[in-house]
Amino acid sequence: MLKIRIDLPVFSSETEFYGLVSGMMEITNLPQPQTHFPWPEGVYACAARYLTPQNSLVWSINSWDLPGASHLISMYRIVCSGQTEAHEVGILLGDIPGLEFGLHSLERR
Repeated sequence: MLKIRIDLPVFSSETEFYGLVSGMMEITNLPQPQTHFPWPEGVYACAARYLTPQNSLVWSINSWDLPGASHLISMYRIVCSGQTEAHEVGILLGDIPGLEFGLHSLERR
């Protein structure tokens, strides 16, 4: 198993950044850029609706020299249909062990 760190932006529309899901997790194989991120089975099962190949596209993979992870994997983004859905996605993914969700701004309309 590989210990990696992921960064996955969550958008509430095509142009509005809402927050970031990030943290450490273990995967069996390192993906390639422009491919679907290999979500562990349990993670995928609880959030399959949002973790489609389009929403889980790997943007970049970089070596990570900090303790706890060998690589940083950045993904493009999940685009939601509004702030309510974006918040639900962030909370759902942020509840996965090792991951957390942070809002872009504390001031929300």
